[in-house]
Amino acid sequence: MRIGIDIGGTHTDAVLVDQNKKIVACIKVMTTRAIDEGVQLAVTELLQKGQVMAHAIVGIYIGSTHATNAILEGKDLLRVGLVRLAGHTPDLLPGFAWPKELRSKVISGFKTVSGGYECDGSAISTFHEQEVRDAVNELLESGAKAISVVGVFSPINGDQEHHAAEIVREIAGTNVPVTISSDIGGIGYIERENATIMNSALKKVVRTGFESLELRLRQLGLHAPVYMIHNDGSLLNMKQAIDYPIFTISAGQTNSFRGAACLAGVENAVVIDIGGTSSDIGIVENGYAKRSLRAATIGGVKLHFAMPDVLSLAIGGGTIVSGTTFGPESVAKNLFFEAQCFGGNVLTTTDMAVQLGIMDIKQANPERVRCCPNSSFQVLKKINQRLLEAVQMVKGKKSNMALLVVGGASALFQGADSMEYGDVANAFGAQLAQVSSTVDVVTSLHKRELILDELKERAIQRAIDSGACQSKARIVNMEIIPYAYSKDNLCRVIVTAAG
Repeated sequence: MRIGIDIGGTHTDAVLVDQNKKIVACIKVMTTRAIDEGVQLAVTELLQKGQVMAHAIVGIYIGSTHATNAILEGKDLLRVGLVRLAGHTPDLLPGFAWPKELRSKVISGFKTVSGGYECDGSAISTFHEQEVRDAVNELLESGAKAISVVGVFSPINGDQEHHAAEIVREIAGTNVPVTISSDIGGIGYIERENATIMNSALKKVVRTGFESLELRLRQLGLHAPVYMIHNDGSLLNMKQAIDYPIFTISAGQTNSFRGAACLAGVENAVVIDIGGTSSDIGIVENGYAKRSLRAATIGGVKLHFAMPDVLSLAIGGGTIVSGTTFGPESVAKNLFFEAQCFGGNVLTTTDMAVQLGIMDIKQANPERVRCCPNSSFQVLKKINQRLLEAVQMVKGKKSNMALLVVGGASALFQGADSMEYGDVANAFGAQLAQVSSTVDVVTSLHKRELILDELKERAIQRAIDSGACQSKARIVNMEIIPYAYSKDNLCRVIVTAAG
């Protein structure tokens, strides 16, 4: 059997799944400040409920908001020194569009040295080792506890970045983590630089959280492999998750969308995931969450890597209602203390749903809700209209897609049938994750079919090298983005294989 876990902002969900992908048992507990405590409680109760011994578990798959929360809260982040390999010496300051407080906490300084590439792979200027040494020494003296190395067009050729990283390790040793941007991927310089800096900043807090998580599971007698979920829905082993914590951001949405489609037995669907603070709407195509080409934004920082294409609305079970207006404020994880139906003083959407009999929650008393039923009906009607408008916006002209609603507050939406286990679709989706690999390059397509076939083969081979079954590895997504006004028919090509 397998265990899927989703560590959300309000609840930690866990499911026990058999070899036929059937849920044997599921559990929801409140998320704890130290994420390992909530996971230990959830898994302990899950094994008891499923009447399963620890040795029967062959894999543990975890989606976590730990990295996201660290960015949003701005806590326990390392101060990062940035080395730019850019022979043309750009004037733009790193983190220029970040929230001021986060920028001051994270970026300790930066140095620009010779190097970098043009989009055709030729060098902008010659790489000089001594320049990098001097830059690293200055950054460490200024208080940097981690180093990021970012070169212009380094995803095309990462040699200079790798050389610079070797110099950092030689000077600073293993106690100062280093991240190079070609490992993060993405051609866009600003978003790639942001993601590389944030990856370095997250390494301490994520290492502490994830290592504690694995230790707790081992103490329960679980010795199966533990995987974290990449935000594109693929697997990361624990070392990869600690080295690249930025990749664990927004895995929850991917898990929910894929989990919903699998539970419903469909390959293509529009999914609404209604949680405590927000409703996330996205598309599943061929069993995979549709990827966004826009730069993702977390905590005001634009990041450039694979993320699900999501439309988020400030509508959830904890959304605060005033009169006939709702949101964007939410009581979030304090729902069971602050909502009126639980004895609190704040009117929420959950109160209204409980009052109308739409939700049946243990310990929730509809008589405590201080609102007339007609007002509750009107507010929930507005919420349904808002969600339907958002669904149409996301779906566009795709008319043959099922509409699925999941999440702990899915009962707020009345436009689709309820789904069994829909409230734990995120945890179920986590254990569906496969091994995958993405090739993201800028190349000339003057020999289009030949070059595309080579890139597909490269993506499949990388997936196999990472552990995918050779007979089942396949291309699951390919996107071609032409560069306007470029010679030689230059395009950005993104190919993803999984198995």
